[in-house]
Amino acid sequence: MRRLTFGGTFLQGRASLHTGNKTMSDLSRRPSFAAALLLAAFASALPGSALSQTFGNITLLAGQSRQISIGPTFRDLRVCNDLKSTGEVVVKIGSSWDRTLKPGLCAQDRGNMLYFRNLTLGTAKITYRSLSEASPRWIR
Repeated sequence: MRRLTFGGTFLQGRASLHTGNKTMSDLSRRPSFAAALLLAAFASALPGSALSQTFGNITLLAGQSRQISIGPTFRDLRVCNDLKSTGEVVVKIGSSWDRTLKPGLCAQDRGNMLYFRNLTLGTAKITYRSLSEASPRWIR
């Protein structure tokens, strides 16, 4: 039989780390305030894109590209090139093919990533939203 010690003692076939009168296994059964505090600090340090929305508006300048993640879950998404855009944009939803949208046209597909590229010399206004959620104009 091998003896393993990790800064602790080997007792009847199982290793235990002693901390005062309690073993580490006793301490792990209780919720730790320090662990909860550490988790809260980590969550607050996440960038805003980690807590992404499933809808939004984007304005792209001439030749500009942008990528957006809506989170880890795939959703049915609709992306529209606004009528006020100066020209065409290339849109890719998830792993689907690139689509070129003229002003006023929309594309729809399933994914969790959105890729946009402005093909014009002016600005492009693009809207996107998940189809499983109510349109923002109906919520008012």
